[in-house]
Amino acid sequence: MRGDYLLGSKWYIDTQINWNNGWHRAVNDQRSKLSGYTTVDLILRHKDARAGKTNFAVGVRNLFNDDVRYPSSRPGVNLANDLPGAGQFYFAEFRYKF
Repeated sequence: MRGDYLLGSKWYIDTQINWNNGWHRAVNDQRSKLSGYTTVDLILRHKDARAGKTNFAVGVRNLFNDDVRYPSSRPGVNLANDLPGAGQFYFAEFRYKF
């Protein structure tokens, strides 16, 4: 689910909620199903839709640092804690349109 909120004439807050109900494993894999997760992303963005040459954004992904796991890619490959997803991270972005 995603929502974009206009704060002023050029400022936006973008929020995104990513929900996963869990992963099923391959038929041959006897390990239990991975539990689901919910992550929240929050971005503050400045963009001028009319002039449109530059955009700037700062944000955080996985705001609450939820434990995201993906199942091992192949049956028989038994990684103890499966494949970890990204934890909480911050970023900045600058775009210039030629």
